[in-house]
Amino acid sequence: MYGLNRYGNSLSPSSESPLNSFIDISNAAKGKAYRGLSSDAVSKFSTDRINLSAGSIVKRISMTKETKINAGGFFAAYKPADVDRYKAVLPIYWKQWGSPQKDGFVVNLQAMTDVKAPSPRETFDMFQEFISSSGPKGETRRSSIQELISLIPGAPTPGTKVSDESFARQAFPAFSVLWNEEGSKLPVVSSFLDSVKGRGFNAIVDMNDAGSLAETPMRFLDGYLFNVAGHEVLSADNIRAAQEAIVNLAQSGMLVLDEDLYSQLVNSCVIEEEVFVYDH
Repeated sequence: MYGLNRYGNSLSPSSESPLNSFIDISNAAKGKAYRGLSSDAVSKFSTDRINLSAGSIVKRISMTKETKINAGGFFAAYKPADVDRYKAVLPIYWKQWGSPQKDGFVVNLQAMTDVKAPSPRETFDMFQEFISSSGPKGETRRSSIQELISLIPGAPTPGTKVSDESFARQAFPAFSVLWNEEGSKLPVVSSFLDSVKGRGFNAIVDMNDAGSLAETPMRFLDGYLFNVAGHEVLSADNIRAAQEAIVNLAQSGMLVLDEDLYSQLVNSCVIEEEVFVYDH
C-alpha cells in the first residue's frame, strides 16, 4: 500500500551517476531508519524549533503550475539548499513515473501568518505521548499505528510487550511516511497531526526526508494559511545546474547524511563528463 518512500522505490539508478548514487544512499538512509531508531539516534534529534514570520516564502517543486493549495497542507522547503536538492532529485522521480516532460515549476507560497513548528525531538516526544492515548471508539492509538505501519515494507513490528518509548522509536520513522496527502486522511494520522496543531503549531519537519533528501524539509499543516505568490519555470538547464551542485556537495562531504553514508556516497561520486542523468 505504501512504498519505502513517498516517491516510490522502483528506481534503477546507474552506478556511473553521482546523482543516482545520492538517491541510492538517501533511500538507504531511509531504509535504515525504517527499521527503527536507537536511543542514541533520538537523543541526537535537533531541539531547535522552526519559526517563519508572516510573509515568508516557502517553495514546492512541481510538474504542474499549481494554482490551488491543498486545504490539508503540503510539503515544501524554506531553506535554499533544500529547494535546490529537490530541484535536482524530483525530476528523476518524474522520469521514473513515466512523465515525458523535462521541466517543471517552482511554486512560491507566501505565509499569511507566522509559521511555528516543533523541533524534531519535540515531534518525537509528542508521538510517544500520542501512542498511549485512546481513539474515539476507545481503541488504543498504539494498536492502530501498529496495524498501519505493518503495511509498509521493511517497517518493524514492535509487538505488545515493549514499552511506549521503545514502540515509539521503532514506529516513528515509518509513521512519518504517512504524513503525505493520502496518508493524512487516515484517522490515526489525522488525529496525530491535529494533536500537533492543538499545541499551537501549524507545521512540522518532514521527518521522512529530513537527513536524507534534505536537511529541514517541512510539512505545513493548513493550506489556507498560505497564498500562491508566483511561479518560477524549472527549466532543464536549472535542473542540470542543481544536479551539478549536488555532485559538488557530495565531493566536498557537505551532504546531510550519517557519517558512514557520507563516505559511501563520496567514494561513489567520481565525476566523468556527461554522466548526469537528466539531459536536455
